Amino acid sequence: PLRVARLAPRVSGIVHQLNKQLGDAVAVGELLAVIESVEVGTAKADLMLTLAEAHAAERVALRLRRAAEAGHQAVAEAEDAEGRLRTARVAVFAAEQALLNLGLAPPMAELAELPPAALAATLRTLGLPPTITVRSANLLPLIAPHAGIITELPVVTGESITIGTTLAVIADISALRLEIQVTAEAATRLTPGQMVDFRSLDGVTASGTIAVVSPAVDDATRLVPIQATIA
Repeated sequence: PLRVARLAPRVSGIVHQLNKQLGDAVAVGELLAVIESVEVGTAKADLMLTLAEAHAAERVALRLRRAAEAGHQAVAEAEDAEGRLRTARVAVFAAEQALLNLGLAPPMAELAELPPAALAATLRTLGLPPTITVRSANLLPLIAPHAGIITELPVVTGESITIGTTLAVIADISALRLEIQVTAEAATRLTPGQMVDFRSLDGVTASGTIAVVSPAVDDATRLVPIQATIA
């Protein structure tokens, strides 16, 4: 296969749910598994906290700015409030980035307008399909990056995993790479992009496009390696 994805979690945790089995076909963007990790819940809580602090800092800064403009408040105090607001917004950015690093994309414009209860509900299920209804905020979805077939699935539900643990391998078999060797004389007639037909020793035929023609002869076989793409 031209494309093979080895999927691993970005956090340590427990396999909460497996939605696919070995050999299943998957579509791009399809949910493969759900990981439960305290780190995910902590990152969501941090975003909630920093949003609340930024909202409070914005209200204070606005009040002091208006008071300073009306001459009822010292300009220095208003400037200090503006500084605290900028710091609060940096904290929001850092909290958002922590979720992005986990593969979650919080809708910041929407979240900024939500009341606390709705904000908590939205973050709790962030990235999860509506079919998963749980109270835990610790769940992280594992999504298929491209279509293909699951060729490896070395974990089971309830298993503890760490960062880098292979959870699944997806092979895209819509396009295959064929590697063969030809004589040096035959290689002179082959160029990348050329359409070619192949026939195996057992009679299987296929058509494809030459991708690579090696410039060197293999020392052991005295043949020239070539690679072709079969779609």
